[in-house]
Amino acid sequence: MALFPANPPLKNLWEVFSVKIAQPSSSSIADFCSRYNMSRATFYRRLKRGLAPPYHKIGRSSVILLEDELAWLDRLRRGELGGKTCRKSKYT
Repeated sequence: MALFPANPPLKNLWEVFSVKIAQPSSSSIADFCSRYNMSRATFYRRLKRGLAPPYHKIGRSSVILLEDELAWLDRLRRGELGGKTCRKSKYT
């Protein structure tokens, strides 16, 4: 029995040339704030009132887990965090 088959099955070109990018499981508070266009001070004010996702300390780093961020986004979209969920355009 040969180690390598004589004619290996051809793969789909997408499988051959695609690159899988791993989605990070957490992000720093600075990354989170820049992604949602808020200052760190605003993040901590909202955190104190329960309007921001919790963060976790890993060593000296403070990170927000992806599952906490997604849960926060879901609550924000459903309007559970109070306030406006989106602005109405003055042109509509």
